[in-house]
Amino acid sequence: MDSSLEEEAHAFDQRIESRVDNGFIPDLRKLKHNPFFYKSFWRDPYFTKLYLGDICNNFIEKLAKHTSLGARVLDLGCGAGYLALEIARQGYHVTGVDISESCINIANKTLDETDIRGEFGSLEYQNGSVSELSMFNQFDAVICSGVLHHLEPLPEALVQIRLSLKTGGALLWHEPQHQYWTKTEASIVTLIRLILANLNMWHDEEVKGVGTRDQLLKMIDEVYEEYRYERDPDEKKG
Repeated sequence: MDSSLEEEAHAFDQRIESRVDNGFIPDLRKLKHNPFFYKSFWRDPYFTKLYLGDICNNFIEKLAKHTSLGARVLDLGCGAGYLALEIARQGYHVTGVDISESCINIANKTLDETDIRGEFGSLEYQNGSVSELSMFNQFDAVICSGVLHHLEPLPEALVQIRLSLKTGGALLWHEPQHQYWTKTEASIVTLIRLILANLNMWHDEEVKGVGTRDQLLKMIDEVYEEYRYERDPDEKKG
């Protein structure tokens, strides 16, 4: 693993360890309200269902359409395993692979505490990168959720992914895409934040101080940048 990948793996290690230390359980069926997540869909099971639940259901729907029940599925960049776990619960034989050793350890711990009776297929986790996919047998399907934009160079990574697929296999991915995010939408989000802040329901109390036209326009620009490029200017390295 090269130095840049090691650095990224370390960052993911720190993030999942911090989340678990603050009560996070990477199982979509065991989520609880968690104020540790101040600006994330993980904050409440309802928000998680609206966002990640929809992504998960879409993967399951596409797997049913393009594979047979009991197919072998690779979840590349599986993180702490919440998608892999749900797919295995549908009767698929899933291998989850991630560069973060901590994510894999926590995914395995969650699996050990999971009832796998009924239609559960099988599930195993491996610590590794896209360049190491040759160590596994070929899969009927590969899923990538928010992973492809992390892979560099992408063309070479896609070759490795293709080689891990059986002939006629399915590659299913979900990627964040904000190309069409507009200033109008940023203005709506800004308005919602202002309302919530004045109801004492927003984490950033400084939002209450936005009272002039210039301050409002500056806030809209900041929200636009945050959503358009998924960068929070107040956090280290964005």
